Amino acid sequence: MSENLNINGYICANGKIYDILKSENVSKADLAKLDKNSDNKISEDDFAEFTGEEEEITYSKNPKIASLQYQQEREEEKIEKYQKRISDLMVLRNKTKVNIAGVSNEETVNSLTSKLDSIQSEIDGYNSKIIECISNLGSINVSIIQAQMQAANALSGTSASNGANASALNMAQGTASAGNTTSSLNVQTGSGSDLMAVTGDLSICLDRVASSLGTSRQGAADYITTLCNTVGKGYFDPKVILSQIFSESSGIQSCSTTATSDFVGLGQMSAVAVQEVNNQFGTNFTFNDMNDAAKNLEAMVYLMTYQYERYGHNLGAAITAYNVGHYSGTVNGYAQKILSRV
Repeated sequence: MSENLNINGYICANGKIYDILKSENVSKADLAKLDKNSDNKISEDDFAEFTGEEEEITYSKNPKIASLQYQQEREEEKIEKYQKRISDLMVLRNKTKVNIAGVSNEETVNSLTSKLDSIQSEIDGYNSKIIECISNLGSINVSIIQAQMQAANALSGTSASNGANASALNMAQGTASAGNTTSSLNVQTGSGSDLMAVTGDLSICLDRVASSLGTSRQGAADYITTLCNTVGKGYFDPKVILSQIFSESSGIQSCSTTATSDFVGLGQMSAVAVQEVNNQFGTNFTFNDMNDAAKNLEAMVYLMTYQYERYGHNLGAAITAYNVGHYSGTVNGYAQKILSRV
């Protein structure tokens, strides 16, 4: 068994340590630093120093609940691993976008565009895996609360239908109120009813956008719809913007790939794109403004509006140009994926 847990000549104490070190591509030199006893083994204590985590989850004494908690931990570990991979891919994607902007040879541009499509497809794939994990976590959380309610009722002999338990279950199922819309968002209240009805990837993305904006799901839907109706002049369905956000950032404003990232926020806006928006519409956005989720979204819709008008109201062309900076006559894989979700 230990042979299967061998990384660069170092034996991991268990499968969890092996999987994480393997996914992180930890070098032999770094493994040597972890190996405090110089015995070519990575113990749990060694690994705790690597992760910065010294505490482990304390599982419930109830076997059913403990099993669910274990499943919960596994799903969370998957999400962390997928997010790390997405972060790496986004660095590669953004470097490729910069390279495309810097070349004029058509053959080279086509090659880089094909590479960009492949990277984006992989990002979308990991995003979908994260969505699946989040869905699984929601089901597990509901099951944990139900099991806790059953255990408590078995001890007390009371009904499981009391208000407190029902409220807790509703929270786990996501049926409780998401909070009040941030007053600073100047939105057409209730305009996002169609966007509220999205399912699957876009539904999870909308919840993430709401969190990034510091508002409710309805508030986020209203804000995106308002932007599309005003800044976007009603040219495109708000679901197009939401679908782009999913591919660009998974709906997470803080997803900038490095501290000095060339691409920032929900729409992964660049300094060049911000300047283009200012030139075309007389706005005065700064690149630093892109750290604000609401302004990032506004600038994103401005940029899409520009590309849409630039290419004769051709939506596929506009989305392609948003991705690579121009449209050469072929709707690329990125745009095709965006439109497939709408």
